[in-house]
Amino acid sequence: AERLSTRHTATLERERIEAAGGTVSWALNAWRVDGTLAVSRSVGDARYRQLLSAEPSVVSVDVDARRHAAVVLATDGLFDAFEPPAVARIVLEHATSARARRSCVGVLLADAVSRQHAQETSADNTTAVVAYFLCDDDRDGADA
Repeated sequence: AERLSTRHTATLERERIEAAGGTVSWALNAWRVDGTLAVSRSVGDARYRQLLSAEPSVVSVDVDARRHAAVVLATDGLFDAFEPPAVARIVLEHATSARARRSCVGVLLADAVSRQHAQETSADNTTAVVAYFLCDDDRDGADA
């Protein structure tokens, strides 16, 4: 698993948040903006717009389907529940057929929400997209 993003947490951007009039405090097992948000960058959360940044971290990667199986785009809710190697393991386990690939996101999200509930750490929304990269010889048809 190769991490392509930076976790934008309240502690990493404390100076900017406090300069904008916000606070950074410990709540629900994480440092949070105004005691609520565990991220310091967001495109939503209009109530916190003055405290958060919508500026993304951007990386460019040359994809080679023989070396890269998939890319996972997900909110912090998924990665609060799983470390990247565990996400990669689940994604690879579901790479075996078109049917398995279609079920991957559901498995990831159900497990993430279940873990959050069991740990009582967050009521965070969790969103994920898994895009598989297939070589011509890996295509097994849409109905498989």
